Amino acid sequence: MQQLVNTVSEFNQLDRMLEVSISMPEFFASELFMPKLIGWSSKYPNINLKLETIKSHSDTIRHTDVSIMLSGKQQTNADVYDLFPITYIPACNAQLHAELSSQGFKALTKVPLILHKARPYAWHQWAENVGFDAFQPKQITLNV
Repeated sequence: MQQLVNTVSEFNQLDRMLEVSISMPEFFASELFMPKLIGWSSKYPNINLKLETIKSHSDTIRHTDVSIMLSGKQQTNADVYDLFPITYIPACNAQLHAELSSQGFKALTKVPLILHKARPYAWHQWAENVGFDAFQPKQITLNV
């Protein structure tokens, strides 16, 4: 956000209207980006933001000035900057946790797991990262 503000500040001195286009995942836009825009239009009245949200990696991304994306691998391009690492953790309601927590990771083989279509291997990647080698989910429900 600070780099975006710095770049926009350079253009803000102009009297004409400018447009900055940004593409990003839907969740990132609604939960992380939009809340930070409070006061944007007052501070930068000559700059319009054009936001394009992306549902998954398979979406076609049109040309934008800035793209924010989720990536499972380290990028080597000089124009790419890591914003933050992504960490996966299993989550469930308190009652189910109380019933199953004593079983540790094996509890995940006894209940249906929810998975987003944009991350089809997220549970298996998580299991690999925590060293759960015998991970065989009972059922995976796809959230589209």
